Amino acid sequence: MRRGNGAGQQQHSMVNELPGPVAAALKAAVGAEGYVDDPAVLAPHLTEWRGLFRGAAPVLVAPASTAEAARVIGI
Repeated sequence: MRRGNGAGQQQHSMVNELPGPVAAALKAAVGAEGYVDDPAVLAPHLTEWRGLFRGAAPVLVAPASTAEAARVIGI
């Protein structure tokens, strides 16, 4: 299967923002250091290593422990 939009990059439309209660629950689960919503910080995580595909995400959630990961999964 061939992927891409012919311009060298494939873009996906995703939710631009998380609903307030979801964002608050994620922040509470991982703390301020594990919740990133700054577009400049997110940008490098949204392009795969060849630069052919670009994703979109409103946040990056990075649990620091299995306990935090379990809390995120439970949301």
